[in-house]
Amino acid sequence: MAKMALRVIGVVGAFQFLFTVLLALVLSQQQKINSVFLGSGLSMVNFILLVYLWKVIFQSPKKSVALPLFLIVIKYAILIWVFMQIPREKSLDAFEFAIGVLLNPAAVICAGFCNKFFRKQSFENKK
Repeated sequence: MAKMALRVIGVVGAFQFLFTVLLALVLSQQQKINSVFLGSGLSMVNFILLVYLWKVIFQSPKKSVALPLFLIVIKYAILIWVFMQIPREKSLDAFEFAIGVLLNPAAVICAGFCNKFFRKQSFENKK
């Protein structure tokens, strides 16, 4: 289970890093590039914590509602706080920060499609 979690984090991280670098090459201003990298990094840290904590939840011997509920409440409280602080920050561009955050779901979708494609291809080769 730990190897699978690390592989998922690695593949999603590779896609997200690729998307972030490509977007940074398109942008011209340093402030926008910093905003994209900060948003992308924040969403990747959130994803890593999500994968790790869900692994902890599913592997715990006692299935409780309190731990998942606590994680959801804390994650959304932090997310709301971050999104309230970004418009106040003059050194960050809020739109590019949001695009950086949205690179993580795009990376997860691409990683899922690649996993499905390569798994299907390797399954067909075994037949």
